[in-house]
Amino acid sequence: MLARKDTHPKRPTIIDRLLARWVRKRLATVDIAFNGEGSCVMRVPDITVLRRVVTGDSLDLLEGYQRGDWDCDDLVEFCARIRRMRPTPFMVLAATPTYLKNKLVNLQTRVRAKRAISRHYDMGNDFYKRMLDPEYLQYSCAYFERGATTLAEAQLAKLRLLCRKLQLKRGMRVLDIGCGWGGLAKFMAKEYGVTVVGITLSEEQAVEARERCKGLAVEIHVMDYRDAPNELGQFDRIVSVGMFEHVGEKNHRSFFRAAYACLKDGGLFVLHTIVGTGRPDRWIQKYIFPDGVLPKYSQLRTAFKGFFFDWDVHEFGQSYAKTLLCWRDNFKAAWQEIKNDPPFIPYGPSRGTSEYAEWFFRTWVCYSSACSGSFKGGHIRLKQLVLAKRPRPQRYEPVR
Repeated sequence: MLARKDTHPKRPTIIDRLLARWVRKRLATVDIAFNGEGSCVMRVPDITVLRRVVTGDSLDLLEGYQRGDWDCDDLVEFCARIRRMRPTPFMVLAATPTYLKNKLVNLQTRVRAKRAISRHYDMGNDFYKRMLDPEYLQYSCAYFERGATTLAEAQLAKLRLLCRKLQLKRGMRVLDIGCGWGGLAKFMAKEYGVTVVGITLSEEQAVEARERCKGLAVEIHVMDYRDAPNELGQFDRIVSVGMFEHVGEKNHRSFFRAAYACLKDGGLFVLHTIVGTGRPDRWIQKYIFPDGVLPKYSQLRTAFKGFFFDWDVHEFGQSYAKTLLCWRDNFKAAWQEIKNDPPFIPYGPSRGTSEYAEWFFRTWVCYSSACSGSFKGGHIRLKQLVLAKRPRPQRYEPVR
């Protein structure tokens, strides 16, 4: 745990002690010990920090972890359990302005979407190469459900699963919405002989994707999905992996309208996305995915109604819990290479200092652990949907 920088630590007041007692009782309701013994323990050496750590929502709690105000040996389990806790009025009040802002305002306009994607995905291709699987650079849920034991095996299994669901045939034209670093596009073109057009808003992803797909029937464009129907025409198949979380509720219908316009009659569209509560997480929005919101499954279904029929819905969120831990382990293993010049995240200590490096390390570990815990506890889920313009035929057999 990082040492707190207070030269003269404050003496706990009676309010601090009462708050510590309240926190201990609250944590006990979800089997978390406070400064004690147990399978999951929150350790707070200086209880005077509790007023700024536990009186709000996830933003206040996890910012405390970033600063080193508290620690836990098993952050994944801590986050899985803490999500079961009933919110206090303070937590609801703290989150309400952000919720209303996301509900009333379109935060994913073309300009804002470009800026938000750039902040996370343009942090440096070398950084992501150290964390993700080396062959296909997949920054989305791997598929551990069929015996895969390593991240590389599970990501390859995910690619094969997607392609089988797409029912690819040689010569088809495929649109990859949110193509990332081009791993899926490369796999589809190389293994199935299809022509792929990938779109992304990340300049750095586009550069890497073009390099990885060199010599294959793959085009990569820096393009907003809303422009695809006019710019790219129609396709036999569409796939979108880990991109819908950036669309925003105000644009859900626009997304499916664009996909509908781009898909030929008789085509298939496979959508791979996380689903959650539909409410923004303030910590995730501030530090990791600006303007990102996990849609509710009901919102998703409402959004594609009138455009698509769902042929299949496949859920495997526990695989994402494992995937995130693999990324965390790779990040930790590469930390000595990263620490001298870690990527930039706003709101931390001055970049270039040892304090920033330590803060970045804790931020990234917190991100991967908290998300893994949320999947482990079932608070967020991963779904793959097979969509089409016509009802599902009786002979259709879901792919697993």
